Amino acid sequence: MKLVYVVLFLFLSLIALPATAADDEPVEPYPLEYFALRDVISNVLISPDGKRLALMTIPTRDGNPIIEVYDASNLEAEPFRLNADPMEITSFYWVSNTNIVFTLRQKVRDRIKGFNQGVYDTRLALLDVESEKIETFDELNATISHLLPNEPDKIILSFNPGSEESSKIAEAFRPRAYYEFRPQARQQETADPR
Repeated sequence: MKLVYVVLFLFLSLIALPATAADDEPVEPYPLEYFALRDVISNVLISPDGKRLALMTIPTRDGNPIIEVYDASNLEAEPFRLNADPMEITSFYWVSNTNIVFTLRQKVRDRIKGFNQGVYDTRLALLDVESEKIETFDELNATISHLLPNEPDKIILSFNPGSEESSKIAEAFRPRAYYEFRPQARQQETADPR
């Protein structure tokens, strides 16, 4: 009995196939560049107090990411937008209820020069969302090492001291310096190695 139903189903499918195929327009495949697009929205984070929502978005196909900060109680309101042109924002983190630390990069050379010097330089910056002011860190190629979740108003930053004037060979043998940074006080001190 099952065999009869299977044969009947296949027969009806074959009859219906030419009718539906003739009615549809030919389907064009997606252009190849669609598969190379970056995420339009990424890095969505809520402030520690839950009052703000921040996200990174790319508004145009050829554009660089921007940070948008929304009032979490009214997502329909116009957000605060931060564009770092000519640099490119690569990531961000909330470090307090009103401060965002973010990483930036900029292409500074077309070819790798010297010992793995790379084509990009990176920077760190701090955004105060209430005053909408940005403070940059002077250290070149600084990174966020740890966000310290048990101490929400502090982060650990690291960089190679003297990296602005030295080569990558010297940096390879120089230990990184780690600093505890307090955005509210705008001060950094050497991190306790414990």
